[in-house]
Amino acid sequence: MSRAHYDLPLQQDRSAGFLILLTGLMTFLALATCAAALSLNALAFYWSSGLENNLSIEIPAERSKGGLRDAEEIQLLAERVDKALKQDTNVREIEILDQKAMNDLLAPWLGPQQNLAGAEDLPLPGLISVTLGHTDTDILSSLQERLKKIDADLRVDDHQEWLSGIIRLCRSLQVAAVVSTLVIISTTVIAVAGAMRARMEILRPDVELLHLMGAGDNYITAQFQRHALILSSKGAILGILAAAVVLCGLYFGIGTIPLADSMPEHGMLGMLLLMLLLLPLALCLISALAARIMVLRVLRAMV
Repeated sequence: MSRAHYDLPLQQDRSAGFLILLTGLMTFLALATCAAALSLNALAFYWSSGLENNLSIEIPAERSKGGLRDAEEIQLLAERVDKALKQDTNVREIEILDQKAMNDLLAPWLGPQQNLAGAEDLPLPGLISVTLGHTDTDILSSLQERLKKIDADLRVDDHQEWLSGIIRLCRSLQVAAVVSTLVIISTTVIAVAGAMRARMEILRPDVELLHLMGAGDNYITAQFQRHALILSSKGAILGILAAAVVLCGLYFGIGTIPLADSMPEHGMLGMLLLMLLLLPLALCLISALAARIMVLRVLRAMV
């Protein structure tokens, strides 16, 4: 890879700096896009696994026939539901949310705890969190029928409607990230191929001279391919360093964001580090291959 190995003045390429900068930028964008797709995939898995076999039972504060339930009536209904659920062998865990838990749920909308002094006077529903051993449509239907016998207003939410919408959004963003990565790789390939073609036109007399001296197409192609690989490698290193700084800063700094409590932690850093190595390597190899194909095409046209 030293200059002595070149039989063509490829080191005098004034566009080399631009190609290095372009490759570095494309590497950074590809890494950032893939990191976003990886985070979305992990987040969707975290949410789906966290809500798997979990459901909520709501005791509405308002009766369907009119009127409001007081806290004592809601508590009595919650105890009846708790007693009925404990008789089900498929139920693993039952948690009746108390006043403090309800206040914590209301805090994002009503403000901090000191602003919730009158929350006990609000017509708040009763909430019961239930964890099942396993769940399916028949199990949910049977559970709903038993709860309706206790009170017709009881509602069961398995979170699937909300969760499926979130997961669809994550999957759509992942597809967009994959398409963006492919566009970035294609742009890099086109740029490298175009640069090698332009360089060949400039060095056409030197290339023809090598032909007259007996150099074959593969030998000449190897010169340009090695040159493209060196330039793309330099750019990839710049892109890796920039992406590593940004991604590590986001990864360690996300702890200051409330959403971080819901973000998966285990394995994410390892996957990001692996991606930092493999994606730029693939980009360099693809760039070298694109240069080889373009140079061979031009050489065959010159014959």
